[in-house]
Amino acid sequence: MVSMKYNTIHTYTYPLLEAILDSPHSLIAGTTGSGKSVALHSVMFAAMARDAYFIFIDLKRVEMADFKDLSHTLMYATEEDEAEEALDMALAIMEKRYKQMTGKMYEGAELYVVVDELADLVGTSKVCLERMVRIGRLGRAARVHLIAATQDPSRRTLKAQLMQNFTACLALRCKTAIESRQVTGYPGAELLPRYGEGYLWDADGYRKVNIPKIPDEDLNALINYSKQDRKILRRR
Repeated sequence: MVSMKYNTIHTYTYPLLEAILDSPHSLIAGTTGSGKSVALHSVMFAAMARDAYFIFIDLKRVEMADFKDLSHTLMYATEEDEAEEALDMALAIMEKRYKQMTGKMYEGAELYVVVDELADLVGTSKVCLERMVRIGRLGRAARVHLIAATQDPSRRTLKAQLMQNFTACLALRCKTAIESRQVTGYPGAELLPRYGEGYLWDADGYRKVNIPKIPDEDLNALINYSKQDRKILRRR
């Protein structure tokens, strides 16, 4: 892979984005129109600046489409069978890294497995759910991270065996206090404004946060820069 260089592109540091990326596995959840796309794209911007690798599962073919041709994108899945293949790829990378580890943690680049929309995946594929749970249990030491997003923060989507592995949970506006509790364990997200704010639960506790929005021109510049990297790589 061609390493991404950002010496001419301004990047940002936001505690919320760093908290999500530093967490072993993260969840972003809120009702339709709550700003999930903004939050997820901002997280991706910060992840790209880390020179990380990505596997995307985007069954709606909307939210992650702009990221499918990044130089560090290993796979972009839009069908259920492709999602299974993508998760198999992540598991294979994880197992390979475990074999390479000489200490307690893998020392190479991070791999983020980004899933949007989680409800579409767990609702139709028991196989995908089982594989995500395995990544959730074993991915941390291999620096394989799961970032999942959903507009359906219900018990039907947020299965207990999956939720127990999320160490950072960002609740955007929810419909009810029950949905808020389902995401973070606390009520309150049902009282949030339509977008711009959320509640984060992670190792540092539970707190209200502002959701940063990366300017479109900066996000697009970084995406286009990475796509050019991919074109250079293909010509070699």
